[in-house]
Amino acid sequence: MSNTVVTDYDIVFALHTGVTIMMQQQKDFDNSPDGELPFTVSEADSAVHIEAASGKTVIIDNIKSNMLAEIKGRAFFMIYEFDGEDMTRCTPCALKM
Repeated sequence: MSNTVVTDYDIVFALHTGVTIMMQQQKDFDNSPDGELPFTVSEADSAVHIEAASGKTVIIDNIKSNMLAEIKGRAFFMIYEFDGEDMTRCTPCALKM
């Protein structure tokens, strides 16, 4: 099963809430259980690898090093998915231990 690589996204950082990644809706996140999606950090390719309910890994690639450090340090980030201009889903992601 191949992975999904996301390269078209925006990142927002706020001191209180941390990192939020905004992207177009991903089919691989459909049917995910309520709650947090587990992820790991790959510093080698400046990416986060998210385990999706589809069985695939969704890779958010080429994240700036300061944002990747915040994600790793907080062990948490949010994903906001959009269909055009409409936000369709908000999903918390937690570092896999």
